[in-house]
Amino acid sequence: MTGEVLMEAIIDANGRVQNVTVTRSLRPDLDEAAVTTLKRWRFDSARKDGQAVPALLTISMDFHIR
Repeated sequence: MTGEVLMEAIIDANGRVQNVTVTRSLRPDLDEAAVTTLKRWRFDSARKDGQAVPALLTISMDFHIR
């Protein structure tokens, strides 16, 4: 099985993932794995006028299962 889970998330001013929404599902168990993994990631925060601000990010996670 191969496929992609597409998600949107807010990256807060500290670079942490918040409010993950699956926008393209693959399979419930793989969707859950993708969301759990994404919530562990940390990002450099977006900046506006030199200040860290929240930002909306679209993220694709590919699965290749044999």
